Order: sequence, then C-alpha cells, then structure tokens
Amino acid sequence: MNTLHIGIDLGTTNSAIAAFNGDVLTVIPNSFGENLTPSVVRIDHRSETTAGRRACRYLDSDPANTRHEFKRLMGTDVKLAFAASGVLLLPEELSARVLASLLADAADHLGWTPR
Repeated sequence: MNTLHIGIDLGTTNSAIAAFNGDVLTVIPNSFGENLTPSVVRIDHRSETTAGRRACRYLDSDPANTRHEFKRLMGTDVKLAFAASGVLLLPEELSARVLASLLADAADHLGWTPR
C-alpha cells in the first residue's frame, strides 16, 4: 500500500492542492483544469455554496453574496454576511468551504474518497 500525501496552499487570493506519493509531486488541477483555484465563496438564496472559479464569476454581478480576501480576517470575530440567504459566516468557515472544494477536486482527479 502506497501512502499518498496531500498538501494544500490556502491563499488569500488563490489556493492550490498537490499530491505526493513518495516519489512524484503532482499539482492537482481543479474542475476547470487550472492549477490555481480562486479563494472565493458565494452563497445563494437557497444557502447553496459555490467556491472557486464558479464563485469568482459573481464578484461583480452579485457582490452581496460573494466574498473574497476573507482570509485576511481569520482570527477575528468578524462575520461576513450573505444577503440573499441571511447566512453569517466567520472567515474560518469560508476557508473551510474553499478547502472542501479543493479536496473534492483532488478526490475526483485521483479517484479516491477522502476519509
């Protein structure tokens, strides 16, 4: 059984995920085939989360429900509002949604299910 190590760079602007099998390091592309995933989260009126490139598309057209650069606020008690759904989230919670998106991309790319 080979061990696979996953590394994540959670960035303020963009994030990335890579896998290392002991010999080879591979940057894992997102569902758009890109190595970098925008650290952006959108929550719509149904409270559904979109993260990454899909969410980034709404920065200009739906700024009340799309957040970016929230990593700068980590460690504070600032909650960010998503007007359409009435949801308030801490920067750490938004970061977790970006991380979940990265992990889903890795699982799809590598063909495994995270534990």
